[in-house]
Amino acid sequence: MQIVELKHGDGARSGEAHVVFSHDEKYFEGHFPYAPILPGVVLIDAALEIVSRVTQKPLRWTTLSCVKFCNVVQPDQEICFTFKIVSAEDGDSVLKLVGRWMRGREKIADVQGVATDERGPCDAS
Repeated sequence: MQIVELKHGDGARSGEAHVVFSHDEKYFEGHFPYAPILPGVVLIDAALEIVSRVTQKPLRWTTLSCVKFCNVVQPDQEICFTFKIVSAEDGDSVLKLVGRWMRGREKIADVQGVATDERGPCDAS
């Protein structure tokens, strides 16, 4: 994943990233050989990676409460992920996230879930 542009505001409580998944990436191999599309799990992982960069915390998903895929992503297409942290608990080591992947005005996927700082509440600095 190449992040073309990354913006955030509200003290890292929201953000937007424009990204491109290159045709050279391994996850396009075999998915599918003559009509490659990005596996949905890559979008889920990329969403968390973007939020981790913005919050500067090593996050991992603990719960995915809602994931809905509406359209496919092909290699080398620029897409946009917007997100909000709608609540935080335990000194911000547990974050509830709501995000959406878009291509222009076309919705690709919605992602909602809870992520935890991998360092834990005692290790966070």
